[in-house]
Amino acid sequence: MAAIVDYVLGNLLFVYNAFYYVGANVMYYQNADDLVFADKIVIPGNGAFRDYIKMLNQGGFVESLNQQVLTNKKPTLGICLGMQVMAKTSYEFGFFKGLGWFHAEVIKVNSFEPELGLPNIGWEEVTIKSNDNPFANINSKSDFCFVHS
Repeated sequence: MAAIVDYVLGNLLFVYNAFYYVGANVMYYQNADDLVFADKIVIPGNGAFRDYIKMLNQGGFVESLNQQVLTNKKPTLGICLGMQVMAKTSYEFGFFKGLGWFHAEVIKVNSFEPELGLPNIGWEEVTIKSNDNPFANINSKSDFCFVHS
């Protein structure tokens, strides 16, 4: 059983559906102590680092995750902000300590340095100009989430 850490702030349905679609045995875990029952751990995330790490702390997930991942060596996948909180620190909206699993800092990408390939992250309206699959059942002017450079 894979555990999706439910940190209260995010939309976890898309993560659950992706795992369900490929046949994975997965469920949400809102109680940090229940991570002991999981074989694998998924740490999804969207939002701000500050709020995310606060919710993990308030829910008791930091101690539980450290035990399950660092001590018990359970395979873990961090998705988006879920991966960022594995770093030592973040400077988003101030200075915040992360889980500290990686010797890394989460810093702002300077948009005035085009060689860095600042990514396009977010929801964009898309005009569909083809009725061919896989677009046949999608309305034109639909919103899609993009994460690319």
